[in-house]
Amino acid sequence: MGRGHTLSVALTTLLVMIMLGSAATPLGLEKYNTASTHSDSGIQADFNHPSIVVEGSQIEPMTFDAVPAFGSEAEGDCSPPIICPQPETPVKLADIPSSGTLGQNSGMVAMDGMLYFDANTPKSQLWQYDPSTDSISEITSISQSSSYGGQVAKYGGFATLEHILYFDATESASGTELWAYSPLNDTYWMIDDIRSGSGSSKPGSSTGLVPMSGKLWFNAEDGTHGNELWSYDPSSRTAEMVTDLSPGSSGSSPGVFSGLVPISDRWLLFDADDGTTGIEPWVHDTFTGYTTLLGDINPGTSPSLPGYLLPFMHVGDHIVFDASNQTHGTELWAIDKTSQNWEATLVCDIWQGSSSGQPNSGSDEPAVIGDRIYFSARDQAHGSELWSFNSVDQTCTRNSDIRPGSQGSNPGSVSRGFHNIAGIIAFSANDGTSGNELWFYSPENSTSWLAADLTSGTISSYPGQYSGFTTTDEGHAYFTASSSGSGYEPHVIDATDFSTSLLADIRPGSHSSESARSTGYVIMNRDMYFDAKESASGSDLWVVRNATNNSAVAWTVSPALPYGLEISPVDGTISGTPTQVTDLTTYQIDATNSSGVTVSIYIEIAVLADNDLDGIPDTVPDDLSSYTDLISDSDDDNDGISDSVEVNSGSSPLDVDSDDDGFCDGSIEVPGVCTYGPDPYPMNPNFPVDTDGDRLADSDFDGNGPAVADDDDDNDGFIDSEDAFPLDPSDWLDTDGDTVGDLSDTDDDNDGVDDVDEHIAGTDSTSVDTDDDGICDGPYARQSCTTGPDPYPIDPLLPMDTDGDGLWDNLPDDAADNFVEDYDDDGDGLDDTVETGTGFYISPSDRGTDPLNPDSDGDGFCDGSNEVAGTCSRGEDPEPFNPNIPMDRDQDRLADQVDPQWPAFYGDEDADDDGDGYTDSMEYKCDSSALNPNDVPDDLDGDFICDDEDPDMDGDGSFNSEDRFPEDPNDWSDFDNDGVGDNSDLDSDGDGLANEYEHPECILSLDCDMDGTPDVSDPFPTDPTEYSDTDNDGIGDNSDPDSDGDQICDGSTSFPGICTGGPDAFPYDPAAYLDTDGDGLTDYLIEGIPSTLVIDLDDDGDGWDDLEEIRCRSDPLDSNDVPSDVDNNKECESVGAQVSETFAVFGAFIALLLVVGLFATPLIRDHIRKRIESSRSEDEG
Repeated sequence: MGRGHTLSVALTTLLVMIMLGSAATPLGLEKYNTASTHSDSGIQADFNHPSIVVEGSQIEPMTFDAVPAFGSEAEGDCSPPIICPQPETPVKLADIPSSGTLGQNSGMVAMDGMLYFDANTPKSQLWQYDPSTDSISEITSISQSSSYGGQVAKYGGFATLEHILYFDATESASGTELWAYSPLNDTYWMIDDIRSGSGSSKPGSSTGLVPMSGKLWFNAEDGTHGNELWSYDPSSRTAEMVTDLSPGSSGSSPGVFSGLVPISDRWLLFDADDGTTGIEPWVHDTFTGYTTLLGDINPGTSPSLPGYLLPFMHVGDHIVFDASNQTHGTELWAIDKTSQNWEATLVCDIWQGSSSGQPNSGSDEPAVIGDRIYFSARDQAHGSELWSFNSVDQTCTRNSDIRPGSQGSNPGSVSRGFHNIAGIIAFSANDGTSGNELWFYSPENSTSWLAADLTSGTISSYPGQYSGFTTTDEGHAYFTASSSGSGYEPHVIDATDFSTSLLADIRPGSHSSESARSTGYVIMNRDMYFDAKESASGSDLWVVRNATNNSAVAWTVSPALPYGLEISPVDGTISGTPTQVTDLTTYQIDATNSSGVTVSIYIEIAVLADNDLDGIPDTVPDDLSSYTDLISDSDDDNDGISDSVEVNSGSSPLDVDSDDDGFCDGSIEVPGVCTYGPDPYPMNPNFPVDTDGDRLADSDFDGNGPAVADDDDDNDGFIDSEDAFPLDPSDWLDTDGDTVGDLSDTDDDNDGVDDVDEHIAGTDSTSVDTDDDGICDGPYARQSCTTGPDPYPIDPLLPMDTDGDGLWDNLPDDAADNFVEDYDDDGDGLDDTVETGTGFYISPSDRGTDPLNPDSDGDGFCDGSNEVAGTCSRGEDPEPFNPNIPMDRDQDRLADQVDPQWPAFYGDEDADDDGDGYTDSMEYKCDSSALNPNDVPDDLDGDFICDDEDPDMDGDGSFNSEDRFPEDPNDWSDFDNDGVGDNSDLDSDGDGLANEYEHPECILSLDCDMDGTPDVSDPFPTDPTEYSDTDNDGIGDNSDPDSDGDQICDGSTSFPGICTGGPDAFPYDPAAYLDTDGDGLTDYLIEGIPSTLVIDLDDDGDGWDDLEEIRCRSDPLDSNDVPSDVDNNKECESVGAQVSETFAVFGAFIALLLVVGLFATPLIRDHIRKRIESSRSEDEG
């Protein structure tokens, strides 16, 4: 049949009955094998009877086989002439309206064949892309009145759980809270107003929204307990605080540094601050509900910041992360999952001492291959390079030195971590020559190489900086990078030859489309989706068709399957959880090969409703009842009242609270909906009376109404808190928790032995293990005991298990079939049949050793080849009745010498016969006795290496050849060559300053800050910008506004409380500050302060001495104000005559006044200075 033709064959109907729900017991083929398993077209269905499940759980996958029709092509063979689809050139799917931005808040997520993302158009809302219609649509309209819209997924991002999309959103009335969207009915709603009112709980702001174990986990702030860990349970539709680690309103702020990391679908690891230990690692066990501190790594309240650089990662039996303390800095820590008590331990001190190795993953996950995890870290010699941790032997190894020297290549810093591509690790690194480019490392041959220099020279391409790396099933990897001639555009690594190429230049030239910057590359079915922009503003949705899963055969179904089910386009498997009630419908399954030939098979699917999600359909239609053992649910809403009773009473069989008054119709409570009843008035919302609306009735109804107000609602004499059946006066105790009271239960402890038989046997009917020997009384295993029945249920010493291996030494004749007799009671590796216990060796089959003692002669070597911990090392003991053979002088259970004639001896020879810590070979070299623990060689540093062989005999870390004091562990260097070691020298650098007076960084430096001023003369020896302090106020002159401390600022600006605005003409001389004419001579000197300055006799430089100007009534500080001197004789006219006349009469007296005036000049000048400053202040005001 040629290309393009379709084989459509009418087949015997294949009925697949699906009920909304979990997997049920497979039905018998003899009853339900009503459909053929293949068609004449060549498609075979790998199921031949109805598959019946219940709402909320995945169906058993329905698979088809097209090999009969297409041969190896249907199994993924792409060899010629078969043509498999190849990745196509990226194309734009849709424009975001109004030049909006796609995925800016939290990227994009795929769910049930649809893409969901936030988009700002310009208001932030939730959008959807439907591949079936090739269209995008806006889903939400939250806070439309706000200019920012709903701010969808801004804090916690997106999460999918049970076909519901969860995200945070902001609404004016409730603030930022947790929201959800259901594609089934196209509705969205707020989950809970965790912080009541307009305040915001900001769910997931530090942890994100993490789905695990059927719940959603996140941090939130409720306004009372602070920021703590919360969870949301879709089954009960309730959000609740998981634990209050830091009681009070401050909160523990979980996940601020590490996020919230799920491990093995059970544990959640995160950092938190409980207010006592600081920020330390914690774990929450979702099975037990316990939250536990994993260790106070940085003792006290100081934080260790676990997971800040390297997130909690599971590798082998360990969970590794980075953490910091004062002793080791930031290094690699781990938790051993196999240990009974989880506790964080330091596994690698990469940079020895208090410096930090800073193991980190480059802002994303490290790569895990086998038992190794790869990350970047730094040490003193190599800087930051690629390292790995081996979880088997718990060692760290540096795997590369891409950039030799201490600078390092900083691997993974721009590629968002390290990425496993078909067993090769891809990451960014800078070798100092090519810039930040793409590198590969092969764990197989321990080599690293430059994968591609996308931008030639030292210019960096920054691979993955915008997008990270996305790997397909074929091992190809997509990422964004800049290459020569283009901006940041999508690239691909081909895993077949590890070549790297530009996928497309979406925005040609040097401009960048910044592909996947917001969304990353998202794989859905065969195609890969991402955001990109063709212009400077906005971004749009793009796709690469056939990016992955490129099998030659493509599968489709028509019409669309019930919601929640999907068909794989690659292999045709139908899987999922049906959430849409569907009548019996026929579906055509088509498989099309690379030649265009299509073959078909027809199946029928019916989806039945299950209102209460209890696994029982509400109703099984008569026309389908012959195909299933299921029966209709007698209590559709699971409220404890049968449907028939509810119909007769008028309440709804599909509503647990028919009148919506908060009191359940029946006796079963539904958290978040109603408190347990039964409601005596199920159709009257006004009764029972609940004044405050807290779902607690104001009064009780003697057991007939809500059991919430009475301490003993059923009046059976047992208070409700101690009554397993508070509404049943006939029972109050339920030992085994099976909801059947002990008075009615025929097996109270549910151990498989009836109470009557237990009383006859003398065992306790309320204890599963009467004698507490770890073996259950009955045939069932329980948490406290293993599967029984115990043949000696009241004797804790029997049955005996000498070696504790869970096998009984002697198996009673009436023991249950599940028990196995131990044929090696003492666990030494010899069967009991050959250990005859006679004390004499006869033959290999009659050894005479004790079958209940693994070491018959007590010499520490087992009779058999096994080691028995705490008793003996592995043998076989060549002479099991001679405690001196093998010889073991130091009793360390290692033979001093192993005789080659002992063919069955599997123990190890002792390298240190006398147990003194020195190997025998070492003692031979160092002339001490290997058989005398008191004769040891000279060993100055006690490292068990004798001095003659020790390259560092004093153990101070310096080799003898480089150690100035090789026999002194306290000294190894002598900076000033004075014969005294630096650690002992009181002045190590010999600069004349004792170490105790020098800065710690300057002890071995003559000019610590390299400013040219020796430390002995430098008041600031570690500050290269300061080297003098004129006024000794502790502030360097370069920084001091008043260097000489004379209260006159060096500059013109005033500093209140420090100095008045100058400038100070002599900033380094406190005795002077004024030089009116700027001639370098001070106007005056302050008395009592030593100075080398000279007083200026002509302050204003006008040629007239200050005394002359004072005498002639001109201003000595104003060069424009000079005495009148018409005849230019340097004597003022107006005063000259008066002076002559005065001197003639009062000469001697005037002379005396002049002398007094000379000494008063400073006072006059000070007055003048104050007058000038006053005038300046008035001008500034």
